[in-house]
Amino acid sequence: MSYFETYKKHLAKQGTTVLEARTNTAKREINRTFSLTHGYNKATLQEDYTKEAVDIDIVIKSGNSELEKTILFRPDTKVRVGSYVEVNNKIYILRELDEDQLSPKGMCFYCNRHINLKGVDKPLYCYTNSTTYGSKGILDQDKFYELDSKTKIYIQRNQYTDTIKIGQRIMFANKYVYKITELDDLVFPNLLVCVAQRDETMPMDDFENNLAWNAYEDIVVGDNDEETLSEIIGEEKVKLNTTSVYTVNKPVDWEIDDLTIATMSSKTDTSIRIKGIKRGWITLKATDQTGTTYEKDIMIC
Repeated sequence: MSYFETYKKHLAKQGTTVLEARTNTAKREINRTFSLTHGYNKATLQEDYTKEAVDIDIVIKSGNSELEKTILFRPDTKVRVGSYVEVNNKIYILRELDEDQLSPKGMCFYCNRHINLKGVDKPLYCYTNSTTYGSKGILDQDKFYELDSKTKIYIQRNQYTDTIKIGQRIMFANKYVYKITELDDLVFPNLLVCVAQRDETMPMDDFENNLAWNAYEDIVVGDNDEETLSEIIGEEKVKLNTTSVYTVNKPVDWEIDDLTIATMSSKTDTSIRIKGIKRGWITLKATDQTGTTYEKDIMIC
């Protein structure tokens, strides 16, 4: 019997394999020299923002920009996409994770902004990357251009951010107000990706506390403790051949006054997706069970 066969037989008696033994040896070597690696840092890891952070060791590698870093974790570190890593007084959010190697490797982005939500007593950190789309051919281009600015937001999924909805208004830096137009929680597990469009500020916005006002948060309660419809939440402008979602806080019947300008792509009792097919103005109507009708004027451009 060869030495290798004898070695395999010996490992089998210990309940392991050659691959497992070699893997464990390699992990021990990585752990032994981990703190000596260039870029080594002490950090904290928060897989769930509602729970306490834990101390970990990491190695930071440079990324494509100052906002992007590649972070190596010690072998067997329990980490997942959407986790927050705090190091050197900076918070990063982990967007992609490669676990098919001895030392887990994550692509992380610096949380350059935070948002505040009503009823949540601490800021929710996020990475946001802004992009502006042109508005050529619009008659009121000067007025519309600023509100055409969009940003993509990456934020951890947790019990706080799971309350975020399409049409919700949020604030950045105590002065910039955006409205959520898209939500995606499928591409990156445990990570919420939002697209938000610049919105006009309102007198009800709380700039001191970085809180944007939302009509559905001011629900009126009647004698029968039922919610009273306040307004239709959604964008005031929709581009040609694109869709936009509008929501309310109770069941309604929907109606568009001019179906030659916009059509219903889909609808439920509390939401509707409309598509712009010709430039002009429409009035979206929502009628609740009491017969009360609420309207929203929408520009198709």
